[in-house]
This record gives sequence, structure tokens and C-alpha cells, in this order.
Amino acid sequence: MPQQIELPDAAQQALRQGDKIAAIKILREERGLGLAEAKAMVEQAERGTDPRPQGAPEGKFPLAAVVALKQGDKIGAIKIVRTSFGLGLKEAKDAVEAHLAEDPALRAAMDSVVQRRRPGALLWIVALLVAAGLVYFLVTR
Repeated sequence: MPQQIELPDAAQQALRQGDKIAAIKILREERGLGLAEAKAMVEQAERGTDPRPQGAPEGKFPLAAVVALKQGDKIGAIKIVRTSFGLGLKEAKDAVEAHLAEDPALRAAMDSVVQRRRPGALLWIVALLVAAGLVYFLVTR
């Protein structure tokens, strides 16, 4: 049995007034959805059914989440998946992990970006330790 979709109050009001475009804009702003996803949700709300999958997402993975993963932003990808599919934190994390397991090239691209970031952080830590040692040496002298 299809579930009734829950749109934000402002989007519901816009839809009741016949302003579908405003409802889509409101949904995109409040939930961070892409245009196609927001449009599908508003259209489903008009028909009275919830287009979001139950549990882990099946089928199309959000493009914005893929882009975030390619940039090494796994947390951002999890947030996008949570918003897009209406999942809890654990379910969204599991969905991102499952998608990475299914796409080894994406996993490699993400790991590569993350590895390139680490040396910069490590150099800052070493520089801070050297500076702290130098200050200690000068003060205790």
C-alpha cells in the first residue's frame, strides 16, 4: 500500500494553491534535493504516494553523492543520500558503502583524493611539532 508523502508545510501550501514550481523550489531548498528528485516527489505527492524507497536505496544513486565521493567527501555523500532517500544515518552510511563496494573505480578515485590530502595535514603537524620543540628549546635555555 503506498504511503502518503510528507512535504514541508510551505510546499504543501504551494501545491494546494496550484503552484507546483514553488513547491519544487521549496522542497529543493529545505531538503537539498536535485531538480528531478524534487519534481518526482511533488508529482507523487499530487498523486498521493511516496516515491522514496523504503530502507536502503535501490536503483539510481544520487549524482550529487557520486560527485561528493569523487571529491573525497564521504560524509557529504552520506548527507546527500540521507536527504534524497529519507534514510537514517546508519542506513545512509550503509547505502554509500554498498555503492562504493559495487563501483571499485569510484572507490579508487575517492581513496586517491583522500591520500593526496593526507600529506598536507601531516606536514602541518610535523611543522607544528618542530616549532613547539624550537620554542621549548629557546625558553628552557
